Amino acid sequence: GVQTCALPISAGEVDLFVSLLRQAEVAIANVELHQQARHQARTDTLTGLWNRRHFDLRVADFVADSRRYGETFCVIVFDLDDFKRINDTVDHPTGDAALVHFAGILRRAIREVDVPCRWGGEEFAVILQRASGLDGVAVAQRVVDLVRATPFAYGGHEIGFTVSAGVAGFPLDASDALGLVSAADAALLRAKGAGKDRVAASLSTKAAPQPILRPHPANDPA
Repeated sequence: GVQTCALPISAGEVDLFVSLLRQAEVAIANVELHQQARHQARTDTLTGLWNRRHFDLRVADFVADSRRYGETFCVIVFDLDDFKRINDTVDHPTGDAALVHFAGILRRAIREVDVPCRWGGEEFAVILQRASGLDGVAVAQRVVDLVRATPFAYGGHEIGFTVSAGVAGFPLDASDALGLVSAADAALLRAKGAGKDRVAASLSTKAAPQPILRPHPANDPA
């Protein structure tokens, strides 16, 4: 057979190999730290959802993709009703726990491809990929119903709370990211004004030919 002869490796070559290996390990660790820092900069520390900065960046991305490929998407804005009451009548840790509770419900109600965010305070938002405003109404209603039906207790206190939502779709309801968020926010204000614990859609979505899901009958204003 063919005989092979291993060349001897000098101590200097071993040291060089070890040095290169350590440099590679440091480089990989630095990349991981950079990715971790970037993720943390876009994450809400209390709920673990994405934060407002990430939301703004992703909405801009979705608008660009929609213009390029003709795909629709929508935004839902949520606000916990009378949230100040929890902080004032119980305490702030209970209020924080309520926000975490809602974030869990929100995650369960949407798909992995969707983008759930905490805007700040008691306001949250979701970007629904490849979805119309009417799809957003259905998802928002699911969240509103789940919040109403899911018990929340913390520190010996059982507290019921509700949430209101506003929905707007792109490009039906707006021509840019700012307009889309404004349309969803305006719909949220209408939901609040109509009695809270309900979903309101943007005016263009409401004018669409498909039926809009209504709030639970028990929550309709008299």
